[in-house]
Amino acid sequence: MLYGALQLGLSDLNLVYACSRDKTLMIDVQAREITERDLQAGMKLAHSEVFSFVFCFLIYCKHILMCSLLCSGN
Repeated sequence: MLYGALQLGLSDLNLVYACSRDKTLMIDVQAREITERDLQAGMKLAHSEVFSFVFCFLIYCKHILMCSLLCSGN
């Protein structure tokens, strides 16, 4: 965990981002002096990464559900 804290200390942008498929829901930003363009790029990257993570998580959940149904005989 120390490594993660060190990375945050060295970073110009600390961004916490929550979104739906097509909307930003919440942003928490701590930043050193960065351009608006860099902030927008960070938010765009965060949106695509959140969406990719959620999509993969949903596929994983569907797979687990299917396996449990097959194993239970239902």
